[in-house]
Amino acid sequence: MIDEVVSPPSPPAGPRNRFLFAIGAVVLAALVVVALVWWAPGTGGHRTSGAAASRSSAVAGPPDGAVTASPLIAAAVASVVRVTGTARSCGRRLRGSGFVYAANRVMTPAHVVAGVRGSPTVDDWQGRSFKATVVIFDPGRDLAVLRVPGLTARALPFRQKSHVGDAGVIIGYARSGGLTETPARLRWMNLTRGPDIYHRRITARQVFTLYGGIGLGMSGGPLVATDGTVSGMVFAADLMDSRDSYALAASELGAQADAGRTAVSAVSTGGCSA
Repeated sequence: MIDEVVSPPSPPAGPRNRFLFAIGAVVLAALVVVALVWWAPGTGGHRTSGAAASRSSAVAGPPDGAVTASPLIAAAVASVVRVTGTARSCGRRLRGSGFVYAANRVMTPAHVVAGVRGSPTVDDWQGRSFKATVVIFDPGRDLAVLRVPGLTARALPFRQKSHVGDAGVIIGYARSGGLTETPARLRWMNLTRGPDIYHRRITARQVFTLYGGIGLGMSGGPLVATDGTVSGMVFAADLMDSRDSYALAASELGAQADAGRTAVSAVSTGGCSA
């Protein structure tokens, strides 16, 4: 089933009709369910926040499929994992992606583990399963850090600066096709304001619009640049255009990533997200 409502950040200067359609999509998102995190059949739906962009860049063209041949990107595949858990309070089975960014530490969106009690499960590319502990949970930025003892995958470094037109690959575990590599290009860079995953508070975030579609379960997959660094973490698909997706910029991940490197105690994952 489709399970995550997605309303994109407002586009940069362009045809007025697209802007008006984007506003309509925010309203439609309250009724239509679109997916990145997979829930088991019959469990309901999940949303990602709509946001208004206060700054945006020029538009870049389609990605080059040849980028997947980069040996540095190929090496990054082993550092991408699947994250699953059960939010029993609302009867949901959650599934998303994540990536190793430090020893025994995985980053994933907060909505992938929201409401999960006990230990989420992390599966690596070789099919090995590990029990994880949520040590950072940030519903405002929609990110979480998992401590995963025994996970030996190499940590992926963060990219220091990105530019419109940068090429990369989105790597994640799609429900329909397993581990998936999707060519992408950084299309827009937006400073957005929108609600957190519970629709309780407004937060500002640096969001990338990517020319590159994603499938169910790929929320949390890294956008890996051609030099093997992580430019951002994917968290949503575009409701209006299946060619586009959205990622939190690496600059948005840094503070919680640093805190998560040494955090060992379990934290609350709140309730099921809206």
